[in-house]
Amino acid sequence: MARNDAVLRDRFRGALLGTLVGDALGAPVEEMPCDRLNEALDSFSGMSREERQRQVPVFGLLAGAEVPPGYVHYTDDTQMTIGVAESLIAYPEFDGSYLASRFAENFEGHRGYGPGGYAMIQELRNGAAWNEVGEQLFGGEGSFGNGAAMRAAPVGMLYHDDLPALRRIAEAQASVTHTHPIGRQSAALQAAAVAAALRFDIENEDFDGLAFIDSVTDSTVVGPLENWLGAGYHDVRTLLRVAPRIEEVAETLGNGIEAQLSVPTALYAFAAHYDSFAQAVLYAVRLGGDADTIGAMTGAIAGAFHGASAIPPNWLAALENGPQGRDYIASLGDQLFDRWRQRASENGKGQG
Repeated sequence: MARNDAVLRDRFRGALLGTLVGDALGAPVEEMPCDRLNEALDSFSGMSREERQRQVPVFGLLAGAEVPPGYVHYTDDTQMTIGVAESLIAYPEFDGSYLASRFAENFEGHRGYGPGGYAMIQELRNGAAWNEVGEQLFGGEGSFGNGAAMRAAPVGMLYHDDLPALRRIAEAQASVTHTHPIGRQSAALQAAAVAAALRFDIENEDFDGLAFIDSVTDSTVVGPLENWLGAGYHDVRTLLRVAPRIEEVAETLGNGIEAQLSVPTALYAFAAHYDSFAQAVLYAVRLGGDADTIGAMTGAIAGAFHGASAIPPNWLAALENGPQGRDYIASLGDQLFDRWRQRASENGKGQG
């Protein structure tokens, strides 16, 4: 485990900035099929300068193009992650009412919220109880989309050394909008993946993708994984033993908005490309489909593993930097680190 505070602080920042980067790179190509997306990206370098300029609004940094500072924008994935981070900084033990208020107050409709998320936040803004909104979806069964997992990185950061608390709080924050067992369990798994990346000592440990996957699932889940979610993690292990084409990965694991078709996919993208933040995120986005969310989740894990210092400077410079932009998100990483350090000292874990 990384014991140097400066290194760990950088990795806290990396988890949140990695979320922002993966989200923003994937947003312009969301819903593109994997094969079509890769064909288009692979042909980009052969285009004339004029043709490339016309494609920049779509492919931008993803294709290696130069883009102006502040040009790249995030979606609801990052906006809701901001809300979770703000909530945990204020109330580390989880306060559902406060978290709901952060979702409602931060809400900006142009960020690409899905119909379900949009409707729930409108309900919260209208005064609905935070612990009743999520139960209204899908005939009372609740959502098993990936919305609770995409925002779970702050939980993994603050509780990377306390897995029972991580599981409890990851599922609690999920329940505001996702009450289905798959929705809640996938949030805990994503938080656990961020936590495992933070705990990993890059200088003194050899990375083993299969062992990493096992550490995420075995340390987080009480009992078996929910049906389809368990099947996805089985397929991740199988794919890590071979060298599949990217289209095969997208077909096998999925790239959809359902948690079981995206959370294992993001973990695979990281585990198969763990040695490079940029390559892990680029691969995740190239999987197509729900590219912004898969990119955001992969970016969170890779950022926690490598730190903000590993994010390409031109990517950081391109990110929007308004009131809740790049610098604010980095500051949330610092505040979460300070909260963790406070907890660690109070619990006798002062050495990290």
